[in-house]
Amino acid sequence: MPKILVVDDSLTMRSVIRRELGTDRYEIIEAKNGQEALALIERGLMPDLVTLDVEMPGLNGFETYEAMFGPRFAARFARAPRGRIPVVFITACNNLEERRRGFELGAIDFISKNFEPGTLAQLVFRILRPNDRLRGINVLLVDDSPSVRAIVGKALSEEGVTVTEAEDGNRAFEILCNQMSETDLVITDIAMPGLDGHALCRRIRRELGLTDLPVVFFTGTDQEQRIRAFAAGATDCLQKPFIKEEMVARILVHLEKGQLHRRLRRAIGDLRTTLQSQSEMLATLSHDMRAPLNGILGFSDHLLADASPENQERENLEMIQQSGKLLLSLIEDVLALARHDSHHADIELQPLRLSEVIRKSVTNLHHLAKLKDQHLTLANRAPDAVVEGHTESLLRVLNNLLSNAIKFTPKKGEITVEVQAEGTDQVAIIVSDSGIGIPSDQLLILFERFTRTSRPGTAGEPGTGLGMSIVKQFVELHRGQISVTSKPGEGSRFRVTLPITQALPQAAPATPHDHVKPATTHKDQLRARMAGLRVLMAEDNPVNQAVTRTMLHNAGCTLQIAPNGQEAIEKLQSAGQPFDVLLMDMEMPELDGLAATRAIRTCGFTALPIIGLTGNDAETARASCMLAGMDDYLVKPFSFTSLCETILRHRPGGAS
Repeated sequence: MPKILVVDDSLTMRSVIRRELGTDRYEIIEAKNGQEALALIERGLMPDLVTLDVEMPGLNGFETYEAMFGPRFAARFARAPRGRIPVVFITACNNLEERRRGFELGAIDFISKNFEPGTLAQLVFRILRPNDRLRGINVLLVDDSPSVRAIVGKALSEEGVTVTEAEDGNRAFEILCNQMSETDLVITDIAMPGLDGHALCRRIRRELGLTDLPVVFFTGTDQEQRIRAFAAGATDCLQKPFIKEEMVARILVHLEKGQLHRRLRRAIGDLRTTLQSQSEMLATLSHDMRAPLNGILGFSDHLLADASPENQERENLEMIQQSGKLLLSLIEDVLALARHDSHHADIELQPLRLSEVIRKSVTNLHHLAKLKDQHLTLANRAPDAVVEGHTESLLRVLNNLLSNAIKFTPKKGEITVEVQAEGTDQVAIIVSDSGIGIPSDQLLILFERFTRTSRPGTAGEPGTGLGMSIVKQFVELHRGQISVTSKPGEGSRFRVTLPITQALPQAAPATPHDHVKPATTHKDQLRARMAGLRVLMAEDNPVNQAVTRTMLHNAGCTLQIAPNGQEAIEKLQSAGQPFDVLLMDMEMPELDGLAATRAIRTCGFTALPIIGLTGNDAETARASCMLAGMDDYLVKPFSFTSLCETILRHRPGGAS
C-alpha cells in the first residue's frame, strides 16, 4: 500500500486530506509541521508522495521541501523514482509567485485548500500511477522564461511526455531542423529575443513545410495578439496567466489528435501494402489460371464446331466448355471485387458516348440469346447521351445485366434493353426480360456482397453468385444508382441511372437497328479475310501454342512459333517474307514480351502490328502493352472470333 506523508499544521486539514485519499487505498502518515516531517524521514520513513502545507509556523512548506531534498537526505532519496519523492503543495493563497517558486523547487502540483471533493484523490492517483498514454511523445517548449519552462515542462513530464526546451526562436528552429520527424508539438511564447513566436511559426510552416505540426502559443489578454498568432499559423492559443489543468488538458487534446493521425497514417500505409500484395497475388493467380483455361475453352470450342449434333460426345464437350466458362467468370468476378477494394477502384472517368458501350454489350452477347431463340431488342431513345464513365467497368455492368436476362429467360422469351432520358441531367438504362423472376426474399439481398443468391438458368446455366454485387459497386463508382423490380414467373426489370455531362436531346424514337439480328456467317467471313496471313507467335506455353495453332490453321493462316522474345526478334530479322502480325506473350523466359516489343520497335519494325497475349486482367494489360509499343492485346483465354477480330482490326479495312 503506498505511503503518503501529510504535512500540515491544521488538524482539520489533515483530517480532510485523510478522508479525501482514503485509508483503504493509502497508508496515511501525518506530521503537524516541517520539523516533525523531517524527523520521520530521519527515522527511516520513505513516503511515496508528500503533501506539504505552504503556510506553517517554523519551517514553511518551501523551507521544508528544501531541507527534505537537500544534502541531508540526498543518498536516501536517490533510490526513489527520478531521484526524489513527488510533492504536492497545499496552499490557501495559490498565487502565481508561490506556484513559480514551488515548481522551480521541483513540486509536482499545487492544490488550493478549498479543493473540490475528488480533486486531490484524482491527482494523487495519477501521480502514483502515471498515465503513459503519451509515452514517447516529444514536445518542443520555447520560452525565454526559465520559470515558465519549469512549470510547463514538469506538468507535461508527469503525463509521460518528453520535453525539449529552447530559450528563444532561433534555438527552437535549429532543434526542429535536426529533429523534424521526432517533434510532435511546439509550445512557444510570443515575445522572445531574436526570433519571436510569430516568426518561428511562419518558418515552421513555410521553410520546413510542417503544416500539420501543432503549434500552441502562450499569449496575453490582447485579442489582437491572438489574431496575429493564428495568422502566423498557430493551432491554438493559451492565455497567460493560465491554470495548469487547463493548459495540460488543451495540449493533451492536440497531442492525442496527433497520435490518432499518426496511427491512421500507419494503418493506411499498412492497408496499402496489404492491398498491393493482394493485387500482385491475384494478378499471378489470374495469369496462372488463364493459361490452362485457354486450352480447355479453345479446344472444346474447336471440337464443338466440328462435332455433329448426333455425336454422343457433344454433351460432354458442352459440359467441359460450360465449366471452363464458369471458372473464367469466377476469376473475373474475384478480380473485379479486388480491384474495387484496392487503389484500382479509383479509376479515371472520362466522357464517353453511352450508346457505343451499350451496342458493344448487345453485340457481344447476342449469340447467347440466339442459342435460346430469344428475341433481343435494343431501344435507344437517347443516342447522344454522354456520361463520365470508364468503358471496361460500364461494359461489365451491362454484360452482367444482359447475360443474367438471357440466363433466366426461357427459350423464345423476350429481352429488351432500353435507354431513355431522365430529365436533363440523367440517363436510364433498363434491362427487362420475360424470365422466371426473382423471389422476394432474394430481392432483399441481391446486391449484398458475399451473399449467394445465384441459381441455375432456364437452360441449366451455372453462375458465380458474385455478379450483382460487382454491378452495384461499379454503378456507384460512376455516381449512379441501380434498382430492380421482379416477381416470380413475371420476369425482372433492372434500372440503372447515370449522371450525364451534357444536355440530352428530347426523347427520340428508337434507333433504326432496334432488333439485333446478327449475321449467321460471321465466322465464315472472318475465315475469308484471315486466309493467307503470315503470323508469328512468341509464346513459351505449349498448350497456348497448340490452341492458337489450331485456331489460325482453321482460319487459313500460316503460323511460326518462337518460344521467347529473343527468338521472335531473330525470326523477324531472318524472315525471307515479312510477317503480317506478331502475337506476343507478355511473360516468357530470356526476354519477356514487353522488352521484346521495345527491342523490335527499336530495330525498325515500326509498322508491324504487335498484339499482346496476357493472362492478367484487361486494366493492367492495356497500360503495359501500349507503353511498350504494342498495337493491341488479348486476354487469355480468347476465342476464335476474338482472335480473328483483333488481328483484322490492324489489317486494311479493319475488323468489320
